[in-house]
Amino acid sequence: MAACSFDLRFIYVLAGWEGSSSNSSMLKAALKAGSKVPRDIYYLVDADYANTRNFIAPFRGVRYHLKAYGWGILAPQNAKELFNLRHSSLWNVIERVFSVLKKRFPLLKVATPYPYETQVKIVVAACTVHNHIQTITGGDDWLYEEYDRDLACGSVERTNIEYNDVNPQADKNDDNELRDRIAKVLWDGYCAHC
Repeated sequence: MAACSFDLRFIYVLAGWEGSSSNSSMLKAALKAGSKVPRDIYYLVDADYANTRNFIAPFRGVRYHLKAYGWGILAPQNAKELFNLRHSSLWNVIERVFSVLKKRFPLLKVATPYPYETQVKIVVAACTVHNHIQTITGGDDWLYEEYDRDLACGSVERTNIEYNDVNPQADKNDDNELRDRIAKVLWDGYCAHC
């Protein structure tokens, strides 16, 4: 599990969990182990997470396809669709940082002969070196250009999730007020400019 900033730096990395572990389980373990989210800081999370005060998930039961919106074929029909579209656009930062990390350190894409504990350290070290490169040089422009080219050619998959298929019960008792307010503000602004 990882969190990153919009300037493509990792701000939290939790390595060492099995791939079959749920995102919610990892988040709960990280918070229980003492990870704190500062007041008034919010993280965008994918649909596997519950929507809570500091972790803002997309609306479930709301269909949309990012490619169709991006090409101007469809327009959002309501506040929830617009929110999910904007959420997905911002979520692209995560997809991009991981793609760049794997291009920068191809070792992360292959099975290695190293012991499990060493593999965990390699992941954390790669994220740390990535952050250092971002800090010192602002990143490698060629990696970002390559990612953008791959995305344009279709060799990088964009996430098109139909949120009604993912954990439909999760939103029932969660704190949705903030997300609802954000969706309304986005929709009001969108309608004012259309």
